[in-house]
Amino acid sequence: MDIDLDAFMDFDPTHVCHVCERTYELVSPNGLDPNNVVHPTICPDCGAPRRESGGAPRSDNAALVVYRLYGADAATPTGFDYSPLCFVAGSTRSAEESDLWIDAAASVDVEAKAEVRLGVSAKVLGADDEGLRAQAEPLAAMVRDARSGALLRRLEELRAQLRALHESEREHYLELQRRRSQRT
Repeated sequence: MDIDLDAFMDFDPTHVCHVCERTYELVSPNGLDPNNVVHPTICPDCGAPRRESGGAPRSDNAALVVYRLYGADAATPTGFDYSPLCFVAGSTRSAEESDLWIDAAASVDVEAKAEVRLGVSAKVLGADDEGLRAQAEPLAAMVRDARSGALLRRLEELRAQLRALHESEREHYLELQRRRSQRT
């Protein structure tokens, strides 16, 4: 059986910087597997980190944004130590993409997700009452805020922070690029 590597490896060897819009070539160390670390990891012109365009998040990732607002994923083995701001900003290339994430997070069925999350925690933590209580408290706050509208306000605050972050990042790297070009 012959394998068509070109069809199997849907790898675009170029990347467009989300800040300065320069197109540059990417190189995979072994030449075949684009899932390995691809270099360069920053734009050669402005130094901005390479970010893939993710578009709208999967529903699980949208729910993680909400969980992270409340610290509700810290007690599980899949928990991460970074904020919802870092989580969304690291997964998006622009304020518009961040808006897609916030809109998706706003449409999450919080009560259903909290119930599932608590069930997962109960399986993981077993009879650890203190651990379950620690997990249930942020989930209860999340559900309470979803019912009162406070969750939507927190998501709008996060949206504003993401917009400011994307704009300041863009200004920062464009300024670095301008300074580099003046030196040459």
